[in-house]
Amino acid sequence: GDWSSDVCSSDLLFPHETLARRRAQASIRSSMNLLALETSTPYCSVAVNRDERIFERHVLVGQRHSELALGYVSALLEEADLRLSDLHGIVFGEGPGSFTGLRIAGSIAQGLALGANLPVLGIGTLLSVAQASGDDPVIVCLDARMNEVYCALYQRSTGENSAVKSAKADRKSTRLNSS
Repeated sequence: GDWSSDVCSSDLLFPHETLARRRAQASIRSSMNLLALETSTPYCSVAVNRDERIFERHVLVGQRHSELALGYVSALLEEADLRLSDLHGIVFGEGPGSFTGLRIAGSIAQGLALGANLPVLGIGTLLSVAQASGDDPVIVCLDARMNEVYCALYQRSTGENSAVKSAKADRKSTRLNSS
């Protein structure tokens, strides 16, 4: 089903896994050839889904996403034996997260898609973590730096217009009101 969200605060931090892999798995249909990019955290995650097989790079790069991401894209497309024109679309993490990191993934996705005439889909980072967890309900929190976290509480719903809310909360907070 769809996910709905209420904003909350929690010290519970989910381990950082390959967010790009989650996007490639959870996006459209798994039988589609997709490229997924996630650069909103200190990790650079790039994945290619080809006929339900995932090829991925997930590397702690600090602030070197712009230097490394396109190389990972090229290597993974070669590993998957795909050309850019063989893809059905490009998926990227639209945040929340690092201001510069979000723009790197969005720019790479849009630039590659424009040249290959592919659709682009931005997916919320917190939502993709919730989807991949398999839990219901689930609290997702990511480090926002400066003693703050981005977090949301997600619960599956059957409604078509599930609202997704996220927030930046002080780690010392015990409760954050929904907006």
